[in-house]
Amino acid sequence: CQVVLKEALTAAGLYDNLADLKILEVGCNAGNKLAALVALGCAPCNLYGVDLSSKSLAIAKENLPEEVHLKHVAVEAPFDYTFEEVPQFDLVFCCSTLPHVPLESRVEFLEKPKKVRS
Repeated sequence: CQVVLKEALTAAGLYDNLADLKILEVGCNAGNKLAALVALGCAPCNLYGVDLSSKSLAIAKENLPEEVHLKHVAVEAPFDYTFEEVPQFDLVFCCSTLPHVPLESRVEFLEKPKKVRS
């Protein structure tokens, strides 16, 4: 996971200033990718994760630094990925999340990150 994230961030030209980036993971599950970002040098206070499973978020809270921001979101529209303290993110990503979104809501789900990304 860490190697793949590093390669993707490097290819996007974001790896060199990782500590300054505000990053949102949509569908963070137990926080494995957020933990990998911390290991790569991201500042935990700049990491944000949303998930529809409160059980997964509880595991993430146990495994991540307390400075990482986590939020429970509903699986139905409107998908609220916003955090009041962050008007926009430098990077928004999701992995393996789409199968959990109802088919009729997928277009809106995929459009939403455009509204929280700078």
